[in-house]
This record gives sequence, structure tokens and C-alpha cells, in this order.
Amino acid sequence: MGKLIVFLILSVPLIVVSRRTLFKPHSHGFYRWFAWEGILWLTLNNYIYWFDNPLGTNQILAWICLIYSLVLVSCHACIAV
Repeated sequence: MGKLIVFLILSVPLIVVSRRTLFKPHSHGFYRWFAWEGILWLTLNNYIYWFDNPLGTNQILAWICLIYSLVLVSCHACIAV
């Protein structure tokens, strides 16, 4: 129940950001909102396992992939500006 409440609270900023395109299925903002909601839901369901076995092979590979994806996003944001 607590996860659902946190999900609803954190969904409000996503709705505010996507409010113009949320009811326009032909725009990319409509689908972007669903992607962000999915990422939010996955994060809320899996954050308790992030530090369960911090030095395990799976965790190390996952953190490398996460950091690499953040680098790619930040590089793309720098190029786009």
C-alpha cells in the first residue's frame, strides 16, 4: 500500500510535465509519460534489492550499466543543447 501511495505522489510531477501531450496520442510526450511511469514503478519495486549484495557480480555489472547509461544521457543532453 505504501508503494502505491509513493507511486501516486511521484506521478504528479510526471503528469504536470507531460500535461500538454498527455491527451495527444500522436505526440512523443504521450508515450514518454508511459515510459517514465514504468521506470518509476520498476524503481519503487526494486530499490530494496540494490544494496542486498553490493559486491556480487550481478550488482557490479548492473551498476556499471547504470553509470554508463547516465553518461550516455548526459552526453546526449550536452550535444542537444
